Amino acid sequence: MKNRIPKNLVSNSKKICIICEGYEEYDYLNRLKQLNLWNKNYSVKLVNAKGIDKVFSLYQWHFQSDRYDIVLIICDTDMNPHTSFIDILSKVDELHSNCVNRNDIIFFANPCSMQIILNHFKKIILNSNKKSDNADIIKNLTGIKNYDAKENKRNSLFSKINKDNYNIMKNNIYNSNQTFNIIGSTNFIKLTTNLENNNIDWINNILDQI
Repeated sequence: MKNRIPKNLVSNSKKICIICEGYEEYDYLNRLKQLNLWNKNYSVKLVNAKGIDKVFSLYQWHFQSDRYDIVLIICDTDMNPHTSFIDILSKVDELHSNCVNRNDIIFFANPCSMQIILNHFKKIILNSNKKSDNADIIKNLTGIKNYDAKENKRNSLFSKINKDNYNIMKNNIYNSNQTFNIIGSTNFIKLTTNLENNNIDWINNILDQI
């Protein structure tokens, strides 16, 4: 007779790994974790790729490690022609034999993740991913001068993220275009919706495709 796991020990908890392009994405998601905004069904591990060129190799390694129920990605599209982002899309397609909906596992912002972050303070579309171009916008919305993404500036920025403006951000991006090559597009709302959802079927649906 097979051993049965007692019902009280059966858990629906899912282990999720999110590959973050860089420090901004990592620190931002870590701040959201600290605020306990996501459902307790999920144990989320964040990995800092420290550059878009390392995103796919880390995704592949963690996916093939079988340590997690699902592995996801968050990164910038950068500006047209989106070369590095398209390379990630192609490699993910190849890894999964074109069987998975990429928008279910790759979460992006065009041109950059700062656009999602600034939507905590005001509905806005950035036209550039350059920090020098966005510095005045960041100052006007957050009061942080000469933002350069260094640790002290990131700490100041993410200390301003809270539960109230998290909901503002979701409202601001809710109807965003989700076609990656359009300025202002992002599918980040899908990630927040999934991580807040008590129902884990969204993970099972992805796994059924792979």
